[in-house]
Amino acid sequence: MLKEKPIFITDLDDVLCKDGYLYLLNRFLHTSYTEEDFSDYYYIDSIIKDENLHNDLLKYWISANVYKHTNLINGAYDNLKELSEYVNVYICTACYFPEIHKKYSGYIYQQKYDYITENLDFIKPENIIFANNKNIFSGAMFQVDDRTENLENDTKHKILFPAYHNLHISKADANEKGLILLENWDEIKKYVMEHI
Repeated sequence: MLKEKPIFITDLDDVLCKDGYLYLLNRFLHTSYTEEDFSDYYYIDSIIKDENLHNDLLKYWISANVYKHTNLINGAYDNLKELSEYVNVYICTACYFPEIHKKYSGYIYQQKYDYITENLDFIKPENIIFANNKNIFSGAMFQVDDRTENLENDTKHKILFPAYHNLHISKADANEKGLILLENWDEIKKYVMEHI
């Protein structure tokens, strides 16, 4: 009897890919912000105080298709593809944004789906999950996310991926929360291979 492969769940934005939102923010505002300019996940809230301008940017992100301007994070493709031989890889990504009208959120589902199927072609469509609440999983062996609140579940190995908004979290702080802070996809692959 074949042994079932362990479940491995990973986030998309700021874990597998990045740059699209920031690129379009700079294009929209005619600025040159970098990730180093921000420490909060919702960085647009810190620079855009006008509600109308804020809403216009959100609509712009959708109409310009953020994922046409998004880049895979270094090492993500090759390492995840190799891991997919040993674990069942699922991508779980948020798609509904309450700050914009629900009719606009629907476009993001398609944009993310297209990005995943075009750029991570080894991921089976049935292994793409759209869910804002990532704490609904039970029994997963590994989960990778850049937000600590998405790792508050019973996943055995909760891996925190470094991103601009969580760089203040040390390995010791992560360990206190039951998280493993790994620096890149090479480290993630090595860790997973040692724990399957």
